[in-house]
Amino acid sequence: MKEYRFDQISPREFEELSADLLQAELGVRLELFTPGRDGGIDLRYYGEPDEEGSDLIVQCKHWAASGWDALKRALVKVELPKVAALQPSRYIVATTVPLTPANKAELVRSMAPWINSPADILGVDDINLLLRRYPIVERRHIKLWLTSTEVLRTILHSGVTVRSRALLNGIESDLRLWVPNESVNEVRTRLRDQNVCVISGPPGIGKTMLAKVVAAEYAAKSWEVIDISEDIEEANRVWDDGADQFFFYDDFLGQVSSGELSLSKNEDTRISLFIQRCMRSTNKKVVLTTREYILREAAQSYEKVDAATSKHKVVVDLSGYTRERRAEILYNHLYFSELPNYIVTSLNPGRQYIRVIEHKNYNPRLISQIVAEVGSQSKTGPEFLRMMLATLDDPLSIWARVYETLAPLSRVILRVLVTLPTSVTLSDVQKATAALYPVAMDDVAFRRALRPLDGSFVSIGRLGTRADQRSIQFRDPSVRDFMRAQLKQEPNGAAELLSKAVYFEQCVLLADIRNLGGKLDVDRTAGSPDGVAKRALELVDAPRIERVFSWLENTDQLTTRVTFLVQLSIAAPSSTTIEAAVEGVRRVVRSIDDGNLEPSEGTRLVAFESREQLNSILSDEITKLACSVYDALAEDIADLYPDLEDFDAMIELHTHAPLIFQQPRRSLSAWAGMLQNVIDREVEWFETTDDSSSSMEERSDLLKFVASSLNVDLGGFEDEINDRIEQVRHQEERDTEGEEPEHYEPPRHEEDDARIDALFGSLEA
Repeated sequence: MKEYRFDQISPREFEELSADLLQAELGVRLELFTPGRDGGIDLRYYGEPDEEGSDLIVQCKHWAASGWDALKRALVKVELPKVAALQPSRYIVATTVPLTPANKAELVRSMAPWINSPADILGVDDINLLLRRYPIVERRHIKLWLTSTEVLRTILHSGVTVRSRALLNGIESDLRLWVPNESVNEVRTRLRDQNVCVISGPPGIGKTMLAKVVAAEYAAKSWEVIDISEDIEEANRVWDDGADQFFFYDDFLGQVSSGELSLSKNEDTRISLFIQRCMRSTNKKVVLTTREYILREAAQSYEKVDAATSKHKVVVDLSGYTRERRAEILYNHLYFSELPNYIVTSLNPGRQYIRVIEHKNYNPRLISQIVAEVGSQSKTGPEFLRMMLATLDDPLSIWARVYETLAPLSRVILRVLVTLPTSVTLSDVQKATAALYPVAMDDVAFRRALRPLDGSFVSIGRLGTRADQRSIQFRDPSVRDFMRAQLKQEPNGAAELLSKAVYFEQCVLLADIRNLGGKLDVDRTAGSPDGVAKRALELVDAPRIERVFSWLENTDQLTTRVTFLVQLSIAAPSSTTIEAAVEGVRRVVRSIDDGNLEPSEGTRLVAFESREQLNSILSDEITKLACSVYDALAEDIADLYPDLEDFDAMIELHTHAPLIFQQPRRSLSAWAGMLQNVIDREVEWFETTDDSSSSMEERSDLLKFVASSLNVDLGGFEDEINDRIEQVRHQEERDTEGEEPEHYEPPRHEEDDARIDALFGSLEA
């Protein structure tokens, strides 16, 4: 039997839940009063004068932690005189305290004559019963539903992967602080209609939390939740046609500053194709999140990203948070904190909470950080208020204050961590730290330096079932933002990190931090493109860092790394970067000639850079070498796809080896003929599919794109497809005519400011 965790909701949320349940049960509309000193009324109904129960009053007591004795004392000593003054015809008590029949009978006697019968006293068991009776109310109160025992058991123990379990494990505590807004319904609608949703917005606005809530909803329905960490190829590798799968790709365009966006070659195509693949599926959903300014930059630079995401976007910004919603977020963080009461109520004098919720830098993540970090540092209420407002004025200062107090080794760990992938093992971080730290460092010193970081700057967790291994990552993106800013202010520090790097991946991430898009002067610091190229070439054969929970295989390490060197030489051409790229390509050629590298593994190198791009770096040698790689692989690539009867196989080939479509090769005509056969079957698919018109449009665009790449004329087929799409669209419009959305009339509220004042006033009760 499903049981609910009422400790996950605030007193105000319990009042709203009681209003919804009683409206459903009694068939009347209740007026919801402001929280705080309520004069004995939380909910009220006024009907016609001759109507039975026309002046109904409901008192809500979210007192589960206080217990029966405290509840009885408060009702009899505090509420009874108020009820006697109001003289309602019916008085109902709703509480989260467990009540026995004897408890209810005692309350009826003690509150006489105002409680008509024990049925007008709703204890926690009665609330549970009403929630099961009215599932529409249960689902409306998502925090309660997702943290019920049955749903949590499904989420965490229904065959989800280790990494997805790590993603969802914190959902219970996160939900206590979360305040739903209209964005959650927009995301649900996108996923229902299109299977795809891109959540964008400014940093700290709650994009990841929103995505996690929706992911938890699908996990509760026994969908497999796949958490993508580094590359969309991870999703393709675990795709299971027969499984219900929900893919979650947080910060899919990365966490870069404005002007620094640089997707790897064809990553935009791979993202676009994966979105298309999900849209065509009947059992796949994908949610991607990104910062809005990064998505705008990507739309300007990568046409395929824009085309793939623009129809599926939900923007989350502060305009979606009313003053009341902002107030509720701040209230929840204070109410559920373990801070002393003089801190919790310190914003009440002079209504200082209004200054907070109207501050230009207000966002949910910053509020969470301030309450956690500033609250623990403050010794008085006025000090907390002063530090809160100062942090809102300068958000990064919250980390700067603590960073300055850290021991040198703790700072080195943070500097190293910013050069590593999102989530890594502690052992890899320790190895990279030992290389950078100027004195000998043993295990004890490393663990001691981690202690002040865990829970503040970083999160450390168990790595699956391996008791001897731990993972580490920045606690949230704002910490990485702060450390990136620190490194940019310390050019010598970045140079030292590069010279002492032990992993190739550190060179790549340092290049990103240093913004190497041809905008830096070379030969100035070790963090310049030349410095990155030199160190990266030295580490090109180094062991790969163990990314936590990565599904990517390690088979194409050399070609992936050499691809980076080629990209670097194109972005910042110099004799040093070009020589490093040439040497890298030589190693690929030697590995193929020696039989140490399978030809299929080398396809990524030629897939990343076209001959025109290689020529742009003015190096005949590297162009010649790249062509040698292509010539060595061309026949083998063709052998990988001898029979392209499947449209998705054609798309996969175009994604991973686009140069094939650009070369005047003998086999190209054969492929064009194969595509003609594919087109015939695709037209049949359009005639018989039950997919939506938007999904058909996406697949049609993809078909035209590949046909154009092969110089194949779709001819009359294109008209047939367009006619079919138009036919389906008209049918959809007819099907939706006259449909009305589910009717829900929320409880009425008093004025906005009065509610906010009473909300914070209740913290003093």
